[in-house]
Amino acid sequence: VTDRPVAVGDTVVLDLSGEATGTQRDYVADVGGGRLIEEIEEPLVGMTAGETKTVDLAVDETRTAAVDVTVKEIKERMLPDLDDELARAASEFDTLAELRADIEGRLGEAIKAELEGKFREDTVDALVAASQVDVPAALVDRRAVELWTGMTRSLERRGVAVETYLTMTGQSQPQVLERLREEAERALKRELVLDALAEKLDVEISDAEVEEFVRDQSDDTDDSDETLKLMHERGGFEQLRGDLRLKRALDQVVSEVKKIPVDVARARDKLWTPEKEKAPSGLKIWTPGSEEAPTR
Repeated sequence: VTDRPVAVGDTVVLDLSGEATGTQRDYVADVGGGRLIEEIEEPLVGMTAGETKTVDLAVDETRTAAVDVTVKEIKERMLPDLDDELARAASEFDTLAELRADIEGRLGEAIKAELEGKFREDTVDALVAASQVDVPAALVDRRAVELWTGMTRSLERRGVAVETYLTMTGQSQPQVLERLREEAERALKRELVLDALAEKLDVEISDAEVEEFVRDQSDDTDDSDETLKLMHERGGFEQLRGDLRLKRALDQVVSEVKKIPVDVARARDKLWTPEKEKAPSGLKIWTPGSEEAPTR
């Protein structure tokens, strides 16, 4: 777009330069999409391609610094006509009705998978809430560092500097690290509870089952053989065995949990029961680090 200024809903290509952001070229963002902080997004509306504005961004809690924001390109989303021609151009279907039916079917499957994933997640969290699980701080810190490293590498692959990401999202590094630390602690608690559950249920995963899983994920036998070789060399084989063991333990629990409609669950929460008058007491689940041995 060259004949009008930036409007909400446009996609813009930006150059950023300043102490708070470093130098960032060709940063792509949707105006009004919620990814940009207010100090940058508001001035963008009304700017034209090639225009530069200087905005003040917080460097820390005590001072701000100037950042030059240049609009390099403005892109407007254009939606094509919904007709059979679009269906033929965008898919293997001849009619829009066929394409629509396929999309609805795939969306339905995606929603079903998402709900199933949320149900499994909630099941684990219920087990964690009913358990006495303490995770050593050093272990949480180490996992948080791993998450931070993974996030920064992902940003680098997309050509986004960490400083730019922090500025554009309105976060400081300590804030992100604290969020990642919470994620790390939550993940570790889930793993500990599932590990204790797998121990209780005598869940074991054989070499053949790990190999079968790897081959199922690959379309080429030679590729899967090479993958298995590398996994053995780098420790990935045992890591995958552990992941499959936790998954199988959760599968067994989920299969025995009765699912109820959302409206029924909400109605139950509103009902008074004698238990709600009592202080909650945790159900202790044995973990490999506890003193008591599991009962089978």
